[in-house]
Amino acid sequence: MAMPWPWKVGEKIWEFKTRHEVLSSPAIGSNGTIYVGSRDYKVYAIQGSSGPATDAPWPMFGQNAKRTGRAPGLDLAIDTDSDGLTDSDETNIHKTNPALADTDSDGLTDGDEVNIHNTNPNDPDTDGDGLSDGIEVNVLNLSPILVDSDGDGVNDGDEDFDSDGLTNLEEIVTYKTNPASADSDLDGLSDYIEIVILDLGPLYGDTDLDGINDGDEDFDSDGLTNLEEIDTYKTNPAVADTDEDGLNDGDEVNILKTDPLLADTDGDGLSDGMEVLVLDMPPLIADSDGNGISDGDEDSDSDGLSNVDEVNKYKTHPLKPDTDGDGLNDWDEVIVLGTDPRDKDTDRDGIEDADE
Repeated sequence: MAMPWPWKVGEKIWEFKTRHEVLSSPAIGSNGTIYVGSRDYKVYAIQGSSGPATDAPWPMFGQNAKRTGRAPGLDLAIDTDSDGLTDSDETNIHKTNPALADTDSDGLTDGDEVNIHNTNPNDPDTDGDGLSDGIEVNVLNLSPILVDSDGDGVNDGDEDFDSDGLTNLEEIVTYKTNPASADSDLDGLSDYIEIVILDLGPLYGDTDLDGINDGDEDFDSDGLTNLEEIDTYKTNPAVADTDEDGLNDGDEVNILKTDPLLADTDGDGLSDGMEVLVLDMPPLIADSDGNGISDGDEDSDSDGLSNVDEVNKYKTHPLKPDTDGDGLNDWDEVIVLGTDPRDKDTDRDGIEDADE
């Protein structure tokens, strides 16, 4: 607080609050002003006698004999928060807090923002791209004063710096993950996979604390670890039967050697599951009996309908010539009578189709 001018000899000109006691020796300015610290956490400027200082016999403590040298920590160049800006400049020029090294809490000191990065020390996001100046400088190595650092037409916040499927903003604001690392918790699973697919914690390598790394868990209980599904087989770690062929991914990979991403591995028109679980045919050979007819074109139940038509077109059982057990074979119902081969009483009149 400054007192009004003119000041009388011995009168306080101003005082400045510090963070610690000031026990250094007083200093005398070239205009006679005396700068003195105190145990009350303040530095005072006191009006001395006018005119230049004269030589004095008391100890100099590294200052010149006229006491016109600066006393460390007791002049206008004081930097209370050690941020590289003097308290005077922070207060009068930059309007920052001289007691806080990082006024806007963006991860950059006020001095670095002013002197190095040309950012606004009072605005945590100088370029308004949604990313704090500190994140752009210290983590992403982006420009804190350009909304689109690489000029590709995409806002820096909307970029996916680590190519994990999450935008920089989503990682920082929503999930608190590292936008510069695709796998924040280093469990082998990308942040996107953990968040969007598996609903696991992307910041914890062992989300359920069972002693098993998330990557080594088998989320869908199909016999393959999450990491194997993602990195090796490209299957869905949250779905036991990725290709929906009726066989789980682990059985396809480890037992049957079929493709867990292709429902019909041998391309005969019948799904792997249909061949294995219903028709008892090998899912890796299109013509199981070697008679020159594809398994799909065979008529396993001799009802006049091919296996592939029964399974895919009419939804009838390829091993039962009379799927609904009404006394009419499937071919007659479909081709001749136009009745439903899966319903004994197609017209629901209380009389079975065979008795109509």
